[in-house]
Amino acid sequence: DKQAAIEDYNQAIKINPNYALAYYNRGVARYELGDKQAAIEDYNQAIKNDPNYVNAYYNLGLAYSTLGDKQAAIEYFRKSADLYKQQGKESDYESALKHITQLEK
Repeated sequence: DKQAAIEDYNQAIKINPNYALAYYNRGVARYELGDKQAAIEDYNQAIKNDPNYVNAYYNLGLAYSTLGDKQAAIEYFRKSADLYKQQGKESDYESALKHITQLEK
């Protein structure tokens, strides 16, 4: 139940407004419910609270790609690729690069 999950994340954010994971997860739920703009806002807030939140950058890439904003999508996939590489997450790094390649076609 994604709507109930969103309510739970809202409560967590009320308790701790700096809780990056709650913003990220609420963004995922909103994205899956089709509210891409709200998801983007949540991913950005997660990054504001934790500038190295690599999955938030990756999901921003997905959201912008879905909305047809190739340049923004590429920018966020590049940022996520850089962070994944720094963190030694090779398969995630490769996934981000694959999205960039597809968008640049």
